[in-house]
Amino acid sequence: MPPSAKHALRAMLFGSLAGGGPFMLITVAIAFESSSNSLTETLALLFMPLLIAAAIVVPAFLLIGLPLTALYRRQNMEKRRIYGFSGLITGLLVPFAIVTIIMGELGVGFAALLSLPGALAGFITGFVWGGWRESLGTFDTDALSREFE
Repeated sequence: MPPSAKHALRAMLFGSLAGGGPFMLITVAIAFESSSNSLTETLALLFMPLLIAAAIVVPAFLLIGLPLTALYRRQNMEKRRIYGFSGLITGLLVPFAIVTIIMGELGVGFAALLSLPGALAGFITGFVWGGWRESLGTFDTDALSREFE
């Protein structure tokens, strides 16, 4: 596995944990309170927040984060804090947009509430990815081309 793929997966994993982790506190309590669930249902309930977070983090990273990486690389702006801030803004806007599109005006309050863990997930994803990108220093575009061959 190329180093870029390894670091991308790592960033998305940490972002998903940051976005879904707080909700797992709720699902853990519900899962252990409800004794009627099968093991499969209990595990599904426990990990549902992480799966939902990953379902947003992964496409956002691929569709927004990677194009930003190309832009930042060209502009020589590959700094951890820039990636973290970009992730934070993306994490605020993407969940808000998704919920508002699905629920309309009735979902604005819920969308705003979901934007908070979204911002955390985006920030962590960007911060982790940006840390690796910044550690690469000045960029050799030929080396990047070889890495993706």
